[in-house]
Amino acid sequence: MPESALTPRIIDGNGQHRYGFYMSRLEKVRSEVMALSASERASLAHDLILSLDDPSDCDLGSTEEMEIQRRLNMVREGKAPGRPAAEVFADIRAKYS
Repeated sequence: MPESALTPRIIDGNGQHRYGFYMSRLEKVRSEVMALSASERASLAHDLILSLDDPSDCDLGSTEEMEIQRRLNMVREGKAPGRPAAEVFADIRAKYS
């Protein structure tokens, strides 16, 4: 396996690099995650992304928390207006290009 600055390394007790164990564990987890439903993968992705952030960066007031809950309830009840992602991205590209 070629080594780069981004290659994960595990060094055993003899000072030897062991890539196989790390990659097999990662591949096992990846395989299990890919077997989840789309909504379960989205929830997991959300949790993983949040785990990378500093929680103090996410301090919201009660007004913001209430607005988030209101919007979430609208989505869950099927009352939130939606637009296809392709349309939204096209609008963004047109605005910033």
